[in-house]
Amino acid sequence: MTLKPHYSSLFIMLSIMMVFFLVANEASHPPFPSPTPGDWQVIDNVNDTSVVNIGKFAVTEHNRETRKSLRFLNVVKGEMQVVSGTQYRLVINATDGGTTREYSAKVLSQPWNKNNSTQLLSFVLIGSSF
Repeated sequence: MTLKPHYSSLFIMLSIMMVFFLVANEASHPPFPSPTPGDWQVIDNVNDTSVVNIGKFAVTEHNRETRKSLRFLNVVKGEMQVVSGTQYRLVINATDGGTTREYSAKVLSQPWNKNNSTQLLSFVLIGSSF
């Protein structure tokens, strides 16, 4: 069966329009809602080098401020918030004399601020890990 030239071009035109509308509709509805600026976002990969470095910074800075000798092990979980910089809330495993414990750390990173680009805002023991 062959289509007449008129129907052929009409079919092609309708197909192109249908594809256009499908693409336009998909673009207007992203697969997940975009975050609101200032919202806390879960850090999916806590093993990312930048997240690990923030965790190590938190332990090192806590040791410097308190004259302790905690040893950083890993970041268990975390959240980040973009404000005037990036604020991190991390749960960190660290050892203190052979005992592994979990600590909650809050760090503010402002790379453009030359004087104090990263600051430890809080560092608190939250319990023993198994």
